Amino acid sequence: VGGPRWSPDGRYITFAGFGGISPTSAYRLDLRTGEIACILRNGPDEMLTGAAYGPGGTHYFGRANVKEGSAEIIALDVGSGRERRLYRSPAERRLSIALSPDGRWLSFNNAGWGATRSLSVMPASGGEVREIWSFGETKPGTPTINHTWSPDGRFILFGAPDPSDLRQWELWRVPVEGGEPEKMGLRRRSGIFAISVHPDGRRLVFVGRGGASTDSELWVLENFLPDK
Repeated sequence: VGGPRWSPDGRYITFAGFGGISPTSAYRLDLRTGEIACILRNGPDEMLTGAAYGPGGTHYFGRANVKEGSAEIIALDVGSGRERRLYRSPAERRLSIALSPDGRWLSFNNAGWGATRSLSVMPASGGEVREIWSFGETKPGTPTINHTWSPDGRFILFGAPDPSDLRQWELWRVPVEGGEPEKMGLRRRSGIFAISVHPDGRRLVFVGRGGASTDSELWVLENFLPDK
C-alpha cells in the first residue's frame, strides 16, 4: 500500500493499492469497523499518480493511461461512486495534485520524463487551468517534483532538484497569484518528497530519499519559514 491520507473527520484512511510497481486502485479503511472498501478501481493500463481528500466525501485523483501516454484528474463522489473528469492531457504521463486549504482550488504539476514541466491551478469544481510556473524542459531521469499549499492558501511549496545535479534538492515557494519562486533556505541531497506543512505555518515535514530504495529518512523542520 502507499500514500495513506486521513479523512477530514478522522473516520477513514484512504490509501493506494499496488499491482506490480504501480498504484492501480484506491481503498478506504473505516477506522471504527476495520472494513476496507475499494473506492476506485483502474483498468489494466491505468495507474494512480496522486490524490487529494476533498470536503463532503469527494476525492480527487490523478490517473494515467500508460498505454495511451495520457493523464487526467478525476473527482470521485465516494457515496455515489460517480466519477467526473476535471482535466485531461493526451501528452502527459502522470500528474501530481494537491488541494487548497479551503477546498476551492486544485494544483497539479506534470511529471513526465523528457517533457516541459509546469505547475498549474484550476477550480476544484472544474474550469480554466492557469499555469503559475514553468520548470522548463527536463531531461530523462529527473525525479517527480512534489508540492503542497501553505496553510493560508497564498503559496505553493515544492521541492525540486538542481538541473545540473539531480541529487541536490532545494525547497521553494511560489505565489498562487503568480510571480517568481523564492528559495526557502532548505538545501539537501537525495530529495524532498511528500511535503506537508503544519496548520500553524511554522513547521514542515517531508521525506528524504537516499540513493537506494531501502535508504530513506523522515525529517521534521521547525521555525525556519519566514514570517511573510
